[in-house]
Amino acid sequence: MVYKDPSRKVKAALHSKFANGERVFAYVPLGYKRDLEKQNALVIDDETKCIVEKIFGMAYHGHGAASIAHTLIKEQIANWQRKMKDGIRQIFAGLVKCADCGWSMAYALKTQSKKPYAIYRCSNYGQGTGHCSLHYICYDVLYIHVLDRVRYWAKQTEIDEYALLQRLLKAGDREYLATSKLRRLQGSVGK
Repeated sequence: MVYKDPSRKVKAALHSKFANGERVFAYVPLGYKRDLEKQNALVIDDETKCIVEKIFGMAYHGHGAASIAHTLIKEQIANWQRKMKDGIRQIFAGLVKCADCGWSMAYALKTQSKKPYAIYRCSNYGQGTGHCSLHYICYDVLYIHVLDRVRYWAKQTEIDEYALLQRLLKAGDREYLATSKLRRLQGSVGK
């Protein structure tokens, strides 16, 4: 009985926000942006509304989710980078995974020090499951490492594009063969 009243109060507050057209979620959906003049309100984002219109238009004409995603990627329309509260575009959103458990690394801004800094931390640890430990990588360190790797591979392309292509194809073949072998082994163990 003690928990019923807070639950009802939370539901009533949410229903009130819904009725007033206020935003009740943390992220801004694609096609919208936060209204700078009115708190908890959204306005149409002129930069991204064409993407939403294209998605709904394709869906209306019978295209499925996979077809729509493929078209957006092919036409380089899709911009899945998140813009967080600190205004930084998250170029690694959804790409950084924990080396220990494989879960996504979540972006966070650490403001406890005099100079705030951004990190990616294991989101599995944040779930309180106890399946992973608290560890993180600084955004700046990750950015520099990725930039160095991109420069390295660009240089390899300049040196000998054909040799690089052969090297990548061999690596892909090895990965495919290893995956196939693992599937066969798993299949024979299950019999």
